[in-house]
Order: sequence, then C-alpha cells, then structure tokens
Amino acid sequence: MIGLALSAGVSSLHPHGSDPPTSHQKAFFWGFMYLVAVGTGGIKPNVSTFGADQFNENDPEERKLIPRFYNYFYFFVNIGALVASTGLVILQTDVSWMAGFLIPAVSFFFAITIFISFTPVYRHKPPGGSPLVRWFRTTVGAIAHARRPMPEDPSELHEVEGFWSIVRGQQKLELTEVLSGLNKAAVRQPEDVAADGGAPKSGGVTSAKKDRWLVTVTEVEEVKCVVRMLPIA
Repeated sequence: MIGLALSAGVSSLHPHGSDPPTSHQKAFFWGFMYLVAVGTGGIKPNVSTFGADQFNENDPEERKLIPRFYNYFYFFVNIGALVASTGLVILQTDVSWMAGFLIPAVSFFFAITIFISFTPVYRHKPPGGSPLVRWFRTTVGAIAHARRPMPEDPSELHEVEGFWSIVRGQQKLELTEVLSGLNKAAVRQPEDVAADGGAPKSGGVTSAKKDRWLVTVTEVEEVKCVVRMLPIA
C-alpha cells in the first residue's frame, strides 16, 4: 500500500494529463499491485482459522464462543469493506489518491503491530502436513483399490484409534456415503484385517505398513469436503 501511495503521490512515478505511463511507471505500479494481491492471498485463508484456533474445541464453554467469533469477524470485515468503498473513494476523489492509499497502509501497520504484540499468548497448533499430499494419496488410493470389495461393516475401513485423526491436531471425521467411490481408498485387504486380529477398531496397523496408498476415513472425508465446494452442477 505504501508503494501504491508513492505511485500516486510522487510526480515521477505516475503520468500527467493525457501522457501515457512510462515503462518504469507501469512496472512500479503493477509490481506493488501484485504484491498486494499476494499479501491478501496469504492473509485471508489464515487469519480467520488462526482466530478459531485460539478456542479449545474440547472445552464446551470455549466451543460455544467459536460461532460468536466468526460473527464478529465477518461483521467487522464487512464494515471495513463499507468504509473502503465509500469513505476512501470519496477521499481519493475529493482529496488525493495518495491519501486514499496511505490510510490503509497506516492501518495495516498498526494492525500488524497489535497482532505481533500478542504473540506470547497465542495458541499455536502444530502443522498437520500438506493437505495436497493427502488429497493425492486418497485419489490414487481410490483408483488402486477400485476392485476391493467394500466391507459390510464401515468400521472395518482404515482408521486410527482414539479421538484424534492421523492428521495432527484434527479430530476424526465420520464416514459419509457422498462420493462413495472415494471410500475405496480406505478399504483394507481381507488378509490384513485378519492379521490385525479382525478388530475393526484396531486401526489397520498391518495394512498401513503394506499398502502405501491406504488412507484413513478422515483423509477420505477431507477430500470429499473439498470436492463438494467445487462449482459442479
């Protein structure tokens, strides 16, 4: 935003009148425009989830606060959008473009300062690995296991024991029948089920060691969640 403010306020960095912009003026302006886009893409997917991570989902009282957090979060996001599309537009039109860019830049500076100052009190969840790898393994696993029969008891599908899933910091997801073809990725071989003692809840230790494309039910459901967000008619 500071770069855009300089582009609007410094005489040598923007064209005058009907003169076309020079190559260095265009490079300066578009370079910072792309930086804004990259920064926005890095912040938006993470800031809301990081805020939700500050609540302990295992605590009933804290879990109740998560919807309230999202309500306030998106309320102020929309307030900011309203101010930007009205107040800043008027400021840029009637005062100067430089002022219209400087105000967001200063706001970002104070926001980042406040955010960093609370670093010691934040809850940090450890990363659970790349979801792209899990999605790839699930897709390939569904194809590789296409000929395996689905067990009559869904609990015989591959899954780990306990409350938490194989993805660090993530709770297990229940099996659904939506996009059931992907469920094949979690089908264990019959001999491995027997080797694990025939216990559906054993977690499929033997299977996981033998089959590189075997994934858990939670990983399958994770892929389904992504697929269902796609604009498919």
